[in-house]
Amino acid sequence: MRASLLVLLALVAGCVAGPGGTPAATPPPSASSLAQAIGEPIEMKHNHTDASLHTAKYGLSLVNWSPLIPQELGTEGFAGLRIVGDLAYLATDGAHAGFLIVNVSDPREPRLVSQYSTPGGASQEAVPTPEGDYVFLNLQRQPGAADVAGAPLAGDGLGIQIVDVRDKAHPKLAGFVPVEVQGSHVMFYTEWQGHRYLIYNGQPVREGLPTGDVYTEPVGNDVKIAELLDTPAGPTLKPVGQYQFVETIAATKPGGCFPHDQWAEEHPLTHQLLLYIAYWDCGAVIVDITNPATPTLLHYDDVMAPSTRNNIHFFRPDPTLRGGKVIAWSGPEIDVSPGEPGYLRAYDVTKPDAFGQIGHWRLPGFVENDQPFLMSPHNFAFRGDLMAVAHYHAGVWVLNVSDPTQPYAVAFYEPHGNETSPFQGQVWRKTPNFPEAYFPNVYDAKWLTSPTDGKTYLLVSERGSGLYVLKLDEALAPMLGG
Repeated sequence: MRASLLVLLALVAGCVAGPGGTPAATPPPSASSLAQAIGEPIEMKHNHTDASLHTAKYGLSLVNWSPLIPQELGTEGFAGLRIVGDLAYLATDGAHAGFLIVNVSDPREPRLVSQYSTPGGASQEAVPTPEGDYVFLNLQRQPGAADVAGAPLAGDGLGIQIVDVRDKAHPKLAGFVPVEVQGSHVMFYTEWQGHRYLIYNGQPVREGLPTGDVYTEPVGNDVKIAELLDTPAGPTLKPVGQYQFVETIAATKPGGCFPHDQWAEEHPLTHQLLLYIAYWDCGAVIVDITNPATPTLLHYDDVMAPSTRNNIHFFRPDPTLRGGKVIAWSGPEIDVSPGEPGYLRAYDVTKPDAFGQIGHWRLPGFVENDQPFLMSPHNFAFRGDLMAVAHYHAGVWVLNVSDPTQPYAVAFYEPHGNETSPFQGQVWRKTPNFPEAYFPNVYDAKWLTSPTDGKTYLLVSERGSGLYVLKLDEALAPMLGG
């Protein structure tokens, strides 16, 4: 009996040799043990701007925190994060719009390569092409008198700048495309059948405009598909197609029905090029854009349960088949929601013309948005069996989504500056969306496997303090896959 117990303990510790004399792998922690270890860490009633009160974590450790542009902390916000090769492109907004190019070949020591700035407006997204020749920068805000005319040749106004980044140290404006009415918020780049496309949306406005006109839907309330073309005069976007949701359905949605986000990807089973659109209160929408000139609605899901809100902000497929099925996930962005922070939802999209919800997850414990967007989910990214979720003031959370019907949390981290000295500077906020400043305020999270040491890191953008590089605990690392 004693001998058997010793063998069992050795197996649990990973000390017994497996085939070939190598140590047997230790199984990752179970969902129940992780739930117990994580508990209910989110505190609702305290000073939401004090970084020293936001140092909770489990399963993730800080590798590096870099303000990148420390001279602008408090006046500049950090937003959308994209990674191409060993470069990260981090959008900035605040004192001016723009983006940073950061060398992350060694994520332990991110290095600023260059900063591109423009007075054109707020920018939350800087989307690079995989070839690394251009970055698309969104410019948006409530339109002012000067925006009505704009100055396209100077890249001013509301729309999309095309920035030439072939010389990474010296990005330069190469083109500008106006977008009604407030400019574009979210863009997605894809390549299909030898063509290069940018898919983007306008921003709905219900207020009066500086011209004296009153905006009414559907102007600016559709998804646009444009082909990127290089011309002798420079790069440009040629309109190819557009999609607008069924007006009779949209008219029944009191919270608004507009495309906030879109993601294009070839379906691994049907081989259609599908557009996954987060259509706010109209729900999660899948459109066939195999022929980009004629987008065709396949299906939509606007079931709110178990949440009391839709506000679908992000909708994209999981790149890994789960049990032979194609799965997609959506996340909301919720301003005020008593009793809940918002639910992430899983959908079986194996048949994209007949999909539906199969699972969901929300923050543990009593967590709510008693202030606008306080604890709301925002963006997410996949790696292996894991999904990293940028969860605004709740920090960054990592879920195991190997079984989309029963996702569970495996790790979380509240960015707070250095481990030994929490952030003490001015807390930046985006107005008017956030009437109060929160710290942390996590906007985006992306996985990166380092070409330097071969390890996988999690890069996180925090709105007021910069770029964080985190590492998953070794016991959880097998969930990342090979």
